[in-house]
Amino acid sequence: MTTLNSLMSVSPGLQAAARADNAGSVHEVVGNIDGETLCASIAMCAAPFERVSNHLALGMATQWSFVSKKKSLYVVHAIDGLVAVIGEPSKNPDATVKKLAKAIAERK
Repeated sequence: MTTLNSLMSVSPGLQAAARADNAGSVHEVVGNIDGETLCASIAMCAAPFERVSNHLALGMATQWSFVSKKKSLYVVHAIDGLVAVIGEPSKNPDATVKKLAKAIAERK
């Protein structure tokens, strides 16, 4: 996977990122973020999220985002783990998570 520093320039407003394996063990952190808590929380949500996705016949979620008034969270899943990126609130989170996924895929 790519280094996280290069992902910070993919879209304006990105502030921090963490890369972890599928169990949530963090391998790299960039920026002011508690990468351990973030990645562990995402890893804990993976199984229920996958069940909902299967129940709705959506297929495997490879990327997703969550936007609140304070922050945006972008998650890109890969076979060997995940990358979570935190940024400013976004009006177009789909475009940002797609850019991140593309950058990660191109730099493997």
